[in-house]
Amino acid sequence: MSRQLCALITGCSTGLGWLTAQALVERGHTAVATMRELHGRNAGKAASLEESVAGSAGALHVVELDVTSQDSVDAAVAEAERLTGPLDAAVNNAGYGGAGYVEAFTAAQLSDMFEVNVMGVHRVNRAVLPGMRERGAGVVITAGSTMGRTVLPYAAAYTSTKFALEGLLESLHYELKGTGVDVSILQLGAFETAFHGNMVGPADEVRVASYGETISTAEAASPTLVSDAIVELIESPRGSTPLRLVIDPITGGAGVPELNEVGARIQLEVLGAVGADYLLA
Repeated sequence: MSRQLCALITGCSTGLGWLTAQALVERGHTAVATMRELHGRNAGKAASLEESVAGSAGALHVVELDVTSQDSVDAAVAEAERLTGPLDAAVNNAGYGGAGYVEAFTAAQLSDMFEVNVMGVHRVNRAVLPGMRERGAGVVITAGSTMGRTVLPYAAAYTSTKFALEGLLESLHYELKGTGVDVSILQLGAFETAFHGNMVGPADEVRVASYGETISTAEAASPTLVSDAIVELIESPRGSTPLRLVIDPITGGAGVPELNEVGARIQLEVLGAVGADYLLA
């Protein structure tokens, strides 16, 4: 590690966000761990996170941020830069899942999930990218999913948000070509975090009942694999960051690396057809 780096992380009240903030501080970096209701229901979690890194080589700042509000995001980024100086990285981790028959999810439920999982990422990126582009350096890392490439029944509400992120972020990757800012999508499998316990179900119980019983089981792996990978990405030299990184020890990605390879080949053909293949150089 050549120097101390500063990273803003969303969704740090539990799970991957919490662990990533911990890992960065323990490595001697500065983490701006953000969460909603910092002085309300998450006050205890913020205090516990601060206690967990006491005595570590790096620094931790806990800041209020609600990804559903651009004003909140802008204020959090401004506060982060006031506390730490320029941000080297932003980690888009905040999000939630849903399981059940997609027909039984109301339009409002689906809209809410896109508001957090997709628009929340866009809001954070809009807030951090101007400074990163001006400095000619930075990395935006987003917690995606293997279900942004493949689908499973009863997960369409969540899966659709992750497919949307794939398109949003790969396009951003090309648009940032030559700016010194990298984009990386983590295509994650199942990990042991509070994510599964926080999943929502469809609100239309009559529709659910009309289908009958469903069965869905999944194994999960240690989430420290992900937080360690995020730290490595942040520490890696700019320009070397992979656009996609599959982290799925249970299934090995279940075909996702192959889909990524085919997609990259087709993308080269598409960009070449419009005279923009230089973006893949």
